[in-house]
Order: sequence, then structure tokens, then C-alpha cells
Amino acid sequence: MGELRPPGELRVPARAGPQARSTGTNHDLAKTWMDITFMLEDLRAAAHRDPALHGRHRLEAILYPGLWAVWIHRLAHQLQRRRVPFLPRLISQLARTLTGIEIHPGARIGRRLFIDHGASVVIGETAVIGDDVTLYHQVTLGGRGFQSDAKAIPGTGVTANME
Repeated sequence: MGELRPPGELRVPARAGPQARSTGTNHDLAKTWMDITFMLEDLRAAAHRDPALHGRHRLEAILYPGLWAVWIHRLAHQLQRRRVPFLPRLISQLARTLTGIEIHPGARIGRRLFIDHGASVVIGETAVIGDDVTLYHQVTLGGRGFQSDAKAIPGTGVTANME
């Protein structure tokens, strides 16, 4: 079956010739299943990493703005990778308005990211965030300075906590 990868990191072999026009419903179904799997992993990570959630209150994790910001980012990131103009940025700005968390569509985010108390969290275009990362409020990742080659805290590794 192979390893699971974030939706933005799926690699599909390119096809040439007349076969390239067929849509491949099996691939679409597998991709949809993987997207749902990643959403459930994000939800499970939020429920496990927040000490305030216990017992029947774990369902409240679905109300977390950090969770919604990550899910919306995954959609915007897919559009960005497909070079869709304007729409990815529009989606990310709407998500920022709704959640208070700004994630650039170009940022690369791994699996099971949990943003707890996400006020003033900014994840820039150059950010690369690994798997199993927890971010708390007022964290900025991947911003650039005035120099075009400068990066401020480009990203995190696997299993990190940023406060």
C-alpha cells in the first residue's frame, strides 16, 4: 500500500498519450480517502494533545479554530500547487478572518499539526512544518526579512512544540 503522505505531497506518475485524458476514478477515490484519513488524524491529534479535553468533551476538538485553519490550508495548498491564480490566497485570507490564524497557501505542513490557542499564529510561505508539531499562540514561522534570501525560523522538524 505504501506510506501515507500529506495531501500536498502526493506523487502521481504522469501519463502521456491518449491515456492521459482518462480521469482514473480509483485514484480520485484513494485521494479522497487519504484526505479524510488526514482530517481524522488532525482531529485525533487535537483531542490527544489538549489537556483540557477529556472524556465526553473530546468531541469539542472539532470546534477548535486551529483545526479548521489546517483543514482550510490543505485545500488552499492543493489549489496553489495546481497554480490556480488568486483563489488560494482568497481562501487563506477568509480562513484568517474566521480563525485568527494566518497560513500562507505555499507553506508545507506535515501530518497531525495541532495549533492550540491559535491567536496571532502566522505561518508564512517559506515555512516547512514536520509531522506531530504543536504550535501555541503568537508563533511566526517562515517569514522573510527585507533581504530576499533571508528566512526567519523557516520551519520545524518532526514532533516539536513551539511556544
